[in-house]
Amino acid sequence: MVACWALGSLFLIGCSSESAEFSEAENPDSKVKTTSQRVLPVPETPTGPSAKSVLEKMVQAYRQASAYQDEGFILSQFQSNGQWVRQELAPFSVRFERPNRLWMIAHSAHVRTTNEQLQFWVQSLPQQLLIAKQPAKLAVEHLYFDPVFRQESIQLPVGSHPVIGLLLAEEPLKAILQDSEEPQLLASEFVADRSCYLVRLKRPEGKLDLWIDQENYLLRRMAVPMEDYKAQVDPEGALPGLQISVELKQAEFLLKLPEIAFPQPPQEAEEVRYFVPLTEPQPPSQLLGKSIFSFQLQRDQGATLGRQDLAGKPAVLQTWSVWNQTSLMAITQLEQARLLFVEETAKVAPAGSPAPPSDAASKASSSAIRWIGVNTDGEQLDLQQFKEATKRLSIQMLNTRDMTGSFQKSLPSEEIPQTLVVDAEGVVQWHDIGFYPLAPEMFVSQLQRIQAGEDLTEEIREGYQTAKQEYENRLAEASYHQSNPPQQEPSPPVASEGERQVVLVHRWSNSQLKAPGNLTVIAAGDSIRKPDPSAIWVHEGWQTLAKLNREGNLDGIQRLDLPADLGITQLVPVTDRGGAAYWVGWTTGGAQLLFFDAKWQLLWKWPKDPQQGSLSEVQAADLDGDGRTELLVSLFGEGGIHQLSLSGEVLWSNDQINHILGFAVVGPDPQGKRYALIVDGEGALVPINSKGQTSSPVKVGQNPTLPAGRYLTALISADLNEDRFPELLGVAASPEGEEILLGIGPDGKEQWSFVMETALKLPPVRSILPGRLAEEDQGIWIIVDRENRLYFLGEDGSPIDRFQFSQDITGIDLFQEQNKTWLVVSSILDGRASVDCWEMRVE
Repeated sequence: MVACWALGSLFLIGCSSESAEFSEAENPDSKVKTTSQRVLPVPETPTGPSAKSVLEKMVQAYRQASAYQDEGFILSQFQSNGQWVRQELAPFSVRFERPNRLWMIAHSAHVRTTNEQLQFWVQSLPQQLLIAKQPAKLAVEHLYFDPVFRQESIQLPVGSHPVIGLLLAEEPLKAILQDSEEPQLLASEFVADRSCYLVRLKRPEGKLDLWIDQENYLLRRMAVPMEDYKAQVDPEGALPGLQISVELKQAEFLLKLPEIAFPQPPQEAEEVRYFVPLTEPQPPSQLLGKSIFSFQLQRDQGATLGRQDLAGKPAVLQTWSVWNQTSLMAITQLEQARLLFVEETAKVAPAGSPAPPSDAASKASSSAIRWIGVNTDGEQLDLQQFKEATKRLSIQMLNTRDMTGSFQKSLPSEEIPQTLVVDAEGVVQWHDIGFYPLAPEMFVSQLQRIQAGEDLTEEIREGYQTAKQEYENRLAEASYHQSNPPQQEPSPPVASEGERQVVLVHRWSNSQLKAPGNLTVIAAGDSIRKPDPSAIWVHEGWQTLAKLNREGNLDGIQRLDLPADLGITQLVPVTDRGGAAYWVGWTTGGAQLLFFDAKWQLLWKWPKDPQQGSLSEVQAADLDGDGRTELLVSLFGEGGIHQLSLSGEVLWSNDQINHILGFAVVGPDPQGKRYALIVDGEGALVPINSKGQTSSPVKVGQNPTLPAGRYLTALISADLNEDRFPELLGVAASPEGEEILLGIGPDGKEQWSFVMETALKLPPVRSILPGRLAEEDQGIWIIVDRENRLYFLGEDGSPIDRFQFSQDITGIDLFQEQNKTWLVVSSILDGRASVDCWEMRVE
């Protein structure tokens, strides 16, 4: 992976159909000359330039340029049947004039400056428009502060735009040379009609080649390091000679940008506080529930396969092309699912039945489902080439060719790949357009249901309606609400039917905030929550906090003095051994943890390099029992888990565990030390001690009353019964998509389980709150789901009560005072935002 954003922040993979077009505005009276600015090269020594001096002059040229513009694309090249295949992918462009005038498209992400604002939008999220204040001087960090925008614009193997760092970074040369061997100057080459220096940098991930114009030191081309990337995307060598380069067409330095009309964001876009990484769900395919169309496919033996040949057996059909890399990944994934299906079928075969044959055709027959690959290359691929391609890709399912195009023309679109699942009656039960990485186990489970005669069409339609409602709810949660309707008391939550054991009595409401989000209640007398006890802090956007008192009155607004790319949606108050108070702020998926003093002055950030990873979990704990509070921080992906001191020093790091889904602190042991239990990518619990050392994973015991194949996705600990040893609550996912709550003992055994009707509320809302029913002196778990229901469970998982809120919950916390328990909820309903306090009583 290229970590150098100064050049390599561009690696964008995928195919974008959007072009980077500008319309020249008529300006006959303009006296500004917009001809190319020539940057005079510094005279060379008699021995000629060195590679490093060429890089230095390139950096100098970009730093001195008053304005710059280009258009470019990613060029992918590989060999197929002895011939080179070239694909121009993902057009990109930038227009920049110092100090802060910008328009950029990178992959599907757009950003532009206008009216003292930075506007961000993403092609795949057309209903969302993120707006930030335009800084006096643009810097790289102003463009990539939102995690979703960063992910959309910086993707492997090239990231965002290759010259943004050269234009905006303070020390681009340092970033270019980081982790590289001494640069080499190779023989000069032409790019189009321009003579260029060719500089090579050897990096851990491979060779990075730069073609730099010999006259004006513009970057004209960049060849991507391929060693690591090919191992990820083409481990079988199906794409020999794969090369990817960045082609910077029409790049030029200017004295001033011409008067141009920058492209506008989508008209339907609504301003949001942050991007919601959900695309609007598409309605089910028009083919769903209908009989499959008539078609004629050619088998490699010369025979044909038509609709009539599918009668009596379910079938899986997927289109693919040797020139479409995405479809090659899809057909390979489908082959893996087929092999798993055959394996699962063999497991349930009746005793004494013959072993399944070894050849592919007999395997397909024994599985009672036809697996059919449909190649759409037609006459562009002769029979021998077709056989070689299927052999190279190890596609052993029934391989067919759509020679007449009848199959492809009958599909709703020309996109490749497309996947159809047809039942024994010839009715389409599943239709996907495009490539969606899926768990083979889940796909096989759905096929087994179709094989058993189940009809999935209505379930898919209902799933679409649920996904659509979830999308609309999430979008409303992120949106700004410009109007403030007359204040009214929120609708009380409705208890479930039957005997009520918990009563929520409304005490106060505050409707002064426009968009209240996550909230944190600071409990008086709580040693770890000393900063400003008895306050309720509510996030209003990600750089502003509102402070409420216990009566719900607004005590002030705290605006954080942060750059535009930093903010927080979650808050952890801590104190050091001497009693000094601090705040830890962060956001799930954010680039950096922020550490503030009690007066909200930023003391330090971690990690120092925001490219190191994104935050997944932060907790405060004293693992070694020495009275000092430390911070445990996990990163997504391969970032591992780290322990930090309150001064920002990394005490230890452990990157042996990848894809950490969550962790919880447990203990103490007889020596007073605690440890963390990490949920790894396989759903097992991995203990890690106070020195960062791991022990053998603990497999959570299987409860036979629940579906097989589930795995842990999260873990929470809390001392509900106040015996100093915390109880553990795990969240598990089943193959059917259910979320299951599990009480877990110290030995990893399940003590109880509770199946949720719908999924848990997503971050930053706390979906699981430990607490107590004060009058009963009973520990409880309060659970929040995405339908804004509250579940009250006892320590043993027994259901106590359930409430339905009509408002969309955006934050929740609770506290105890004067032998009473109070629940504080921030919410939004039809544009009305409020923070409300409810007293919890037991009847």
